[in-house]
Amino acid sequence: VQSAAGAQRLTSVDEADTKDLLTGIANRTGLEVGLAQLWQKDGHHVRQLCVGMIDIDQFARVNERHGHKVGDRVLRAVAQLLTGEGRRNNVTARFSGQRFLVLLPEADIRFTTNTIERIRQTIEMAHFQHQDSDIRITVSGAVTEATSQDTSETLFGRTEATLLEAKRYGRNRTFLHEGKFPTPVVPPNFTLEEKSILI
Repeated sequence: VQSAAGAQRLTSVDEADTKDLLTGIANRTGLEVGLAQLWQKDGHHVRQLCVGMIDIDQFARVNERHGHKVGDRVLRAVAQLLTGEGRRNNVTARFSGQRFLVLLPEADIRFTTNTIERIRQTIEMAHFQHQDSDIRITVSGAVTEATSQDTSETLFGRTEATLLEAKRYGRNRTFLHEGKFPTPVVPPNFTLEEKSILI
C-alpha cells in the first residue's frame, strides 16, 4: 500500500502540475494525486475502485496522414468523450501519449467494463471531422479492479499488461483482468448512433 509520506507528498503537488496542457484533463501526476487522495480517505482499501484504460490504435498513422496538429485535435476530442461518459467522482487522465486512464471509485467491474466498452464502441462509430477529412479511429481497452495489496505501480502495471493483450489480439477490443490473467470481454450490445465530431 502506498506510504503515508508518499501520499502526503503527492497531495501537496501544485495544481498547475497536475493538468495535461493539451487535453485539459489530469496528467500522470494528477492521476497519481487523485489515486493518493482516494486511498488516503480509504486507508484499508475496502471501497471498490476500478480502473479503465484506452489507447488509440495505430495513432502514428493519424499523425502521418493528417499531421500532428490534427492528431492533437483527435486527442482532445477523445479526452472530451471520456469525461462526457464519466461520473462526477471519476478521475480521468492522459496516462501517456495516446493512452488515457479513468479511475472509477465505488464502481464495480461490470459497470466499469460497460463504461469502457461504450466508449470503445462510440469511438469506433464516430466520424472525426476536420475540414474535408473524415478521420476514423479505434481504441483498445483494459479494465481491472484495485486490490488491498495494490500500489499505484502494481495497479497501473496490471492495467497496461491487460491493454497489451487487447492489442496483441487484434486491437479494437477490451480485455479484463479479474484474477490470474487478462481475458477478452464479450462486447455488450449498446444502442449507439454514429456521430460526427468536429475537431
